[in-house]
Amino acid sequence: MKNNDVKKILEFVDKAIEGDNIKYVHKIKADVLEIRTSSLFGSREIIYEFKVIDEKVYFYSSNEMYEEATEKSFFDEMMSQCQYELTN
Repeated sequence: MKNNDVKKILEFVDKAIEGDNIKYVHKIKADVLEIRTSSLFGSREIIYEFKVIDEKVYFYSSNEMYEEATEKSFFDEMMSQCQYELTN
């Protein structure tokens, strides 16, 4: 993973969660950047995988595919992960 890709992903994540008091750590794993957060409604750790494809940021979603990362799509994914935790 290139440094510019890491920077682009972290800028996206910072902007997407701005004002939500969500802390995260990141780790490069081969061609993805792993972002680890704690759940919004519990203590479970949630892991998101991001990569840059054709200069755009993508994340691996619960739909088991890479989706282009927009603030709305990532927020929806975060809510989906929380819903999963609340129902299991």
